[in-house]
Amino acid sequence: IHNYAQDSRYYVLWIFSILLLHLLILKAADRNTVKSWILYTAASIFALYVSSFTGIIIIGHFLFVWFFHKYMRIRLVVSNLFDFLVYTPWLITLFNHTSYIKGSLTWQLGEPGIWEVLAGPWFGMAHIF
Repeated sequence: IHNYAQDSRYYVLWIFSILLLHLLILKAADRNTVKSWILYTAASIFALYVSSFTGIIIIGHFLFVWFFHKYMRIRLVVSNLFDFLVYTPWLITLFNHTSYIKGSLTWQLGEPGIWEVLAGPWFGMAHIF
């Protein structure tokens, strides 16, 4: 029960971060102020560190702004570049320690590939990380 409770907290945190991200992109689209974009950038960095799958949401926000709010393209590109810059140390650490992470996952998956390492939290293996 303890392991399942920890996993559910992870999912609730991720859902909260995604909802916050959606709210802040809509506020940034409405107001288009520097403050709203700083809040969106901070929330997207937080959400990326909660789950690497948040990148899919950020790509969706990019497409939303790119096609429907063309006047905000520059601010969104700057925000996304800053997100990537701040998230890069985790990506480097992840790829440098792939063999260690795979070794931790072998008892569950056999020999996991890199996509299992990236998708591990999505499939309920958050306690390994």
